[in-house]
Amino acid sequence: MYCQKIDKGILYRIMLNVKTAALENINGTNIDIRDDLKLTGKNILDSEKVETKTIENINGTEIDIQDDLDLNNNNIINVDNINTTTINNQVPVFGGGGGGSNGKYSQICLPPTTGQTIGSGQVKIDGDETSSISIVAGNSVGSLTFTSTELSLGASYHVKFAGTIRSDSKESINMTSYLGGENENNILFTTKIDNTDIKIDNLSGNVYVYECEFDFTVVESGSSGKIYSNGQILYVKGTSQNSLRGSSNETFLYKDLTSNLNIDIKIKWENSANNGEYIINKMFRITKMY
Repeated sequence: MYCQKIDKGILYRIMLNVKTAALENINGTNIDIRDDLKLTGKNILDSEKVETKTIENINGTEIDIQDDLDLNNNNIINVDNINTTTINNQVPVFGGGGGGSNGKYSQICLPPTTGQTIGSGQVKIDGDETSSISIVAGNSVGSLTFTSTELSLGASYHVKFAGTIRSDSKESINMTSYLGGENENNILFTTKIDNTDIKIDNLSGNVYVYECEFDFTVVESGSSGKIYSNGQILYVKGTSQNSLRGSSNETFLYKDLTSNLNIDIKIKWENSANNGEYIINKMFRITKMY
């Protein structure tokens, strides 16, 4: 149903109490729908503005909004694709770990199949290996490269990598993140389980879970950049209240942030451990916090 009136030669049509409508070529006229708008197999074309409580059941139809999309107290449900410049004056981020839902990078670490020691994307570092080994491997989504825009003032990220550890002795493990290549001047964050302070207990051949995570924030950007990082490594040796082991650390990195920089994580046994000791990394992801 619609009503119409003529004002100075212009025809106005207002839709009232319409249960179902197919709308096309509004040509600059606003559409104000007070309840739900269902667009199964339908399109809205060439309209400056659409106001509705919810938009749902698009079922393959795209919504292409050239300017701003206002979602204050509203919802968009079951939409395959949305193209919009901003949502409530913020640049929208959608999707999974590789650049969505504030994602930056996610490594695909699969469990081992029959006959395998480690799965694709997992990295095993044996106790007799004394060189630093990168945990980057296999397939991934997202990127380990940070642009100057991604390292602008106030940019913050959360980094986590995790897996399992096995040790029969008390050895030290270093875990270090580099931004811009493996160099002591590029250390973004470093922590360790030390054989004199925070010891890896005699795990009696058992395998235990560990995780290392840290946050970093760009506190000064540009050619005289400064990044502050803070994090810890933790593992649990048993089930008692005193079974948590770990170490925390903070780091300041002073670096030119005007060019693209790659991040890497490297793990190193401090000394040659006993045969059969190892650490396996099974997760590596980076999330943008702001």
